[in-house]
Amino acid sequence: MTTLPCPSVPPTTWTAESARRYFMRLAGITTTPACPKCDEHTTYGLRDGRFRCSRCKYTFHCFSRRWINRGNLPPEYWAIILVAFIDGKPVANTADALKLTYQTVYKAFMTIRLAILAQHPDVAARLLDNRNEPVKYCPNIEDDDDAVCLECRSPVFGVAEEAGIVRMQMLPGRAARDVFSLPLALKTWRTMVYCEATPPWDTLLFCCCKKAKRIFFSKFTDKSFRFDQGQFRSFSETWLHHYHCLSPEMSHLYIAELVLRFNIAEQEQFSILAKHLLSFVPKRND
Repeated sequence: MTTLPCPSVPPTTWTAESARRYFMRLAGITTTPACPKCDEHTTYGLRDGRFRCSRCKYTFHCFSRRWINRGNLPPEYWAIILVAFIDGKPVANTADALKLTYQTVYKAFMTIRLAILAQHPDVAARLLDNRNEPVKYCPNIEDDDDAVCLECRSPVFGVAEEAGIVRMQMLPGRAARDVFSLPLALKTWRTMVYCEATPPWDTLLFCCCKKAKRIFFSKFTDKSFRFDQGQFRSFSETWLHHYHCLSPEMSHLYIAELVLRFNIAEQEQFSILAKHLLSFVPKRND
């Protein structure tokens, strides 16, 4: 088995073959790849360019069961979409440039965000369902019963910024309802809620519907928190102006994206995001 040769850095222009070779090299995919279903290395090629596993007989191609296969876009399209995503280009403009539908490019952008989140298996296991789509945590956003907010299972993240790097960690066993019960001052940020500093974290952050501010109005304040004074907060707000109508279940995806953007130099983002896209989609109900 030999790895296909390919440039070590992304080319400035893409063809179908250069994009395919670049992504295959980056993923370490060989000319006779292992079966993505059972990991068997004895596979053989078919006339249509696909492969078949000698053990489980699964038929696949080079990018099967990877995030990059979501949406069935060819590699050269993914290369252009990645550049547009990094540059913050609107979905509509990218769709027009590639002569694709809005929904196709929107799904591709969301796939990049899902691939970022999936790099943290413990987080993905809690935030993504069996189809690897975002879980809805609000018990009933349309319900007028205030008690439903006390049932909110939205996970809580600790966020801390130090020396220009942001660390974000999902806190095990913590949910939004736990933070509401603590004697902490709170503030809202779009579809999220955050609190005053709770060492070692600059803040605790979770997603929430607008109903919470009405129910827990006495806990909310206009005071400045440590999180408000950090570079990440202002950096994120600048980027969030690109996006419209973030729902609570999608907010975690955007925050994970912004942490990556903040921590990684822009010139390194293409190869890192490409590697994330080339990672395998978590196996749920196989």
